[in-house]
Parts: sequence; structure tokens; C-alpha cells
Amino acid sequence: MQETEKKKSSSKKSAAVKSTAATVERKSEKKPRIVTKDDADDNFRPYTGATVDPAVIDRTVFDEDEQSPDEEPITGYYHKSMTIDNNILSREQLKPDKKKRRRPKTIDITAAERFEPDCDMGLSQDVVDKRIEQGYDNYVKRNVGKSYLNIFVSNIFTFFNVLCFAVFAALLVVEANLSQCFFMVIITANILLGIIQEIRSKITIDKLSIVSAPTAVVIRGGERKVIPTHDIVLDDIVCFEMGKQICADSVIVRGECEVNESMLTGESEPVKKKAGDVLFSGSFVISGSVVARVDKVGKYNYVETLTSYAKKYKKPKSELMNSIKLIIKILTPFIIVIGGLTVWTNYRNEVPEGAIATMANWNAIVTKAAGTVIGMIPAGILLLTSLALAASVVRLAKKQTLVQDLYCIEMLARVDVLCLDKTGTITEGRLSVVEMATGNVAVFNDLKSIPSSLAADVITGIGINNSAMVSNGSIIGGNSTDRALLSFLTAQDAVRSLSREAVKKFNAFDSNKKSSSVTLNQEGRSVTYIKGAPEKIIERCSHYLDENGQIRDLDEKNRLTQYIDTQAGRSMRLLAVAKVDGERDDENLTLICVISIRDNVRKEAVDAIREVREAGIQV
Repeated sequence: MQETEKKKSSSKKSAAVKSTAATVERKSEKKPRIVTKDDADDNFRPYTGATVDPAVIDRTVFDEDEQSPDEEPITGYYHKSMTIDNNILSREQLKPDKKKRRRPKTIDITAAERFEPDCDMGLSQDVVDKRIEQGYDNYVKRNVGKSYLNIFVSNIFTFFNVLCFAVFAALLVVEANLSQCFFMVIITANILLGIIQEIRSKITIDKLSIVSAPTAVVIRGGERKVIPTHDIVLDDIVCFEMGKQICADSVIVRGECEVNESMLTGESEPVKKKAGDVLFSGSFVISGSVVARVDKVGKYNYVETLTSYAKKYKKPKSELMNSIKLIIKILTPFIIVIGGLTVWTNYRNEVPEGAIATMANWNAIVTKAAGTVIGMIPAGILLLTSLALAASVVRLAKKQTLVQDLYCIEMLARVDVLCLDKTGTITEGRLSVVEMATGNVAVFNDLKSIPSSLAADVITGIGINNSAMVSNGSIIGGNSTDRALLSFLTAQDAVRSLSREAVKKFNAFDSNKKSSSVTLNQEGRSVTYIKGAPEKIIERCSHYLDENGQIRDLDEKNRLTQYIDTQAGRSMRLLAVAKVDGERDDENLTLICVISIRDNVRKEAVDAIREVREAGIQV
């Protein structure tokens, strides 16, 4: 006990010394710093003092961490690119190190020594290496489909194949002519077709699983590192931001966020999490960012207990396969009985009573019995079925379609309902602003055709209240809708007028309100701009700005509602923009405009859907 306490106290002292050294080192650097994720070589890039245009600085994402009074302030801005994943690792880095995977057969996570590292320092590399050696990492052996052994076994050792192998072995024993073994060519061809197709599919799927392998941002030794999720260890400090999946059960130590736990609970409502709350693996962060300490790893994660019941591979249900199995069940007793009778009859005919059968006698007996048995085996049905399915696989391969199992072709032929995701599947995934309408449904397509006062409100409502930003002429960060709005302003040459210096408070997108807001200081008074779902914002509006920029009472909403329904029927994505004096955005809003955003349909999608419908499939 005393030795354990001494070790703990010494580890705490060493962590404190490291933290103090890091603080002194930061203070010794007289240059301010900027933190960015858009550097291919480093996660952190020092700010060299270059001039930064205030118009492109997103002050809404400043670092809100508390600083000591004597510590130099951090200047610059955090830039979180949502369009390019700079955390991507090479394929070699994503592959688990087999040398480090020599773990104990049984791992008891409750017996592990626990740490509570500082969220700015994290674990040291020595502790991480020891964790991996002890097996306290997030590695879980995953089998994608069937293994190579299962592929060979399932295709070779079927009842008919084993029966044919037995007949073939008997013919070899009695030294029969090779011409009598020609049936093995059909059996071998049928086996090879199945094995080759399944191995090709497995190789492709394994490559895809490596390419799409997830990564995580951890803090180790005071540095941010991007690692594969299977290299996370117990008590690691991990950074989660919007759009990231929780890769291990963790406890939040700093920050707040909203997570979607629908994959675990089936509930679509987001759950708010703050310091001290548990983040369950398998859930997604939909807003905010947090720093968390890993509490469980590997098979002890909550999601692993759920998926453990669904890891057994099951062959696809096929009517062809079931029909062939039924034929096998019916013919099996006949083959055994008739085969035995044939051998007995031939033995009596070939061997006189009281004599001993010679090799020539056995050759004749086995050859005749083999002909009878092989004739009863429907090898032709199996081969023709495999050839027909293989031809379909080749046709689908020419259309860049991967088939994992031959019998999946038959299942595809029986499809009667096809469900498709719209964004990025049927559409191009590139949004563009089509038009804007005021509260009295005055429609305009650009900002030059409306008064400057109304244009200024539109620019502020969609430009400042925006998580994307313009940097060196490129639009980065934010979601696709925010980038589309900034693209519209860029085309209207209105980006230069954006200034975030007057921003007092920014509220990120709230999934309950379905809106985001920003509060500005305009001429000594606070004005809040709201942007979000029309059905949530219009119900809180009591006024609107007409085409001349004049404030009018919004008493009649039917015409506006009809316009919104019409645009929604045209597959438009609709966004309402409003403002209000003060910082409360729950009532008495003034509607600025309703924006229609379109995602163009792919040219090939129309013909594909028409062809599917003509085939009698419901889309």
C-alpha cells in the first residue's frame, strides 16, 4: 500500500512538473499563436504575425478556455474545416500493429490502474505503451463477412461435393480410366466459381474498410495527435467535435455538446452533455465540442455489448439455394439406398459364389456403381445456376457494382421497393441559392434589385450568422447550407461588407429550435439575427420587411405558407431569416426573407429512376 501511494504521488509530481514546464515554455514564446487544422504536416501551426483581415475572422469560434491573468492572450482564430478531413491517415498507419497485439487472453478492465490526466497534457507515451502491452486499448477484432477459411470450407464441403469426392476416390483406388472421372471437371468448375467470386468481394471490402477506418484526435504529452480509433487506450484524453462519432465510452472533462444516441436507443431527440456526463460509443456529436477522458475500451464499450449479438455471419436466404437444398434432401436417401443396392448387385454378378473378388472385379463393380450414383447427382443444375449468376456478376461489375455472394443476384432480382437518400445520391450535393421572398411573397433573385437597407439585413442574417467563412477566396468550414449562402454572397460581391467586430454572442445551431442566431451591437443597441427552419421561425414572427425595406404587420400568413409549400414541392431546401431587437429570439420577430436553396438532380439519376420504375420497382 505504501509503495503504491508513493508511486501515485511521484506520478502526480512528474505530471505537475511537466505541466509547469509546458507553461513556462509557452510563456517564453513571445509570439502569439494561431491554431488550425489545415496544416498537412502539423496539427498546430504558429501564427507568425502576418496581417489577418478582420472580415474573414470568425470570432464566434474563439477559444473560450480560461486563461491565467499573467498568461499572454491567444490571438488568431480556430478554424475547423468541415469540407476536408485533415485527420486522415495513410493505409499503413491504419493497419493494427500485430506485434503490439500480443495481449493476455483474458483482460479485466476493472483491475487496471486508473489515471486522471490533465486535459491539456494527457497521458505520457510510456503510459500509452504500457496500456497497449497490457491490452487496455480500444482494439476489437472485427470479422467483415466470412474468413478465407470459411469461404473455402463452405464452397468445397457440400453434401454433393463430398459424395462426388468419395466416388472419385473409389475410382482412383480401383484404378479406373480417367475418362470415367470427367464429372470432377464440372464439380471443380462449380467450386472455383464460388470461391473466386467470394474472395474478390472480400478483398475489395477489406480495402474499403481500411480506407473508411475512423480516426480520433487525442492529447498525449501535451500534443494533439491523430490516431486510429483502435489505438486509443484507457484514460486517454480525446477531443470530439461536431460530426465525429464517439469511438469509446468517455467522461466529459471540459466543454458541452449535443449527441445523437439514436443508434443505441432508437430515440432521435438529441441529448445535451456537459462536464461529468458519459458519452457512449456509437453516438454522434451533432453540435458543440468537448474534451473527454476514455472510461472504457474494446469489448467493454457499450456499443460492443449491443453488436456482439449481431456478429455471426448468416448466409443470404435464397429461393434457388433453398430449392437445391430441398432436392438434396429428397435425393439423399435414394442415392444411399440405390448406391448400396447397385454395389451389392454388381458384386453378386461379378464375383462367383465362394470366390474372392479381384482388382478387376472391384474395378467393374465400382465403375458401374459410380455411373449410377453420379447420374443421380444434379451437378448440372449447380453448374448452370453458378454460371448464370456469375454472368450477372460480370455485368454488374462493368457498372461498378460489387457483389459479395453469388446468390445475392437472385435477391436483387426480387427487389420490389428501392429506398434512396436524396442528398448526394440522387442530387449532386452542391447547393445553390435560387431565390428569396419577403413576408408578402415579393420574390427577388439578387441583392442589387432591392433597397440597400433590406440587402444589409439579408447580408447580415446569412453572412454573419454563418459557421462557414471565406479564406483566400475559398469558402471553408460550416455545413453545405452555410457554404451555399456564402457562395451566393460572394457572387453578389457582398462578402467584403461582412464584419464580425460587432458580434456580441453567437448561438450555434440548436436542434430543438432548429435555428442558429447571432447578436450584434448596432449603433449602441443589441440586434439578434435568427436563421433556421421556416416552420419554427415564422410562427414567432409578428412583422416582416417588405420589398422596400419597410416594416409591416405579418397578420396574414396563408399566402406565405402556400409559397413555402410550393417551393418544398419543387424539392427546394427552405431557410427563414429574421431579426429582433435585444437578445431574446422567442417572440416578436421581424421576418427578413425566406430563402430557397436547390440541390441539382444528377443527370443520370432521372434515367436510372425511370428504368427502375419501368421494371415494376417502387422508389
